[in-house]
Amino acid sequence: MPEKSGYSCTLTVGVAVAQLTEINLEESMDTHEAGDLLDDYFETCRGLKRWRLTGRANWDGTNAATVSQLDGGAKTPKTVTLANAAGATVFKGDGWISRGTLNLPRGIGTEEIEVIGDGAPSTVL
Repeated sequence: MPEKSGYSCTLTVGVAVAQLTEINLEESMDTHEAGDLLDDYFETCRGLKRWRLTGRANWDGTNAATVSQLDGGAKTPKTVTLANAAGATVFKGDGWISRGTLNLPRGIGTEEIEVIGDGAPSTVL
């Protein structure tokens, strides 16, 4: 699963819910260079994998819980569930909210959230 992106999803962090208008789910893998003194070229070895979810939601100033405050000051990772417009779970894993941003330009405001994975996800479709 290198990368998935889309729109109109529901993000649940613990018990808090946000309607996202844009999401990006990325999985990456570290690599390591290996070789010995007789090699002319490095060989690449597989490293550990990681995942990151970023999302954007519209903000009209009346939202009770903003996207950037979904974790409620958690000191432990939260279960993150992403459901599509039909309500089916397409991603689930434990992660940390690493960034929350509120953008207030002229016109409609937006919020952005970034979740960094803590271990392997339990559900990926």
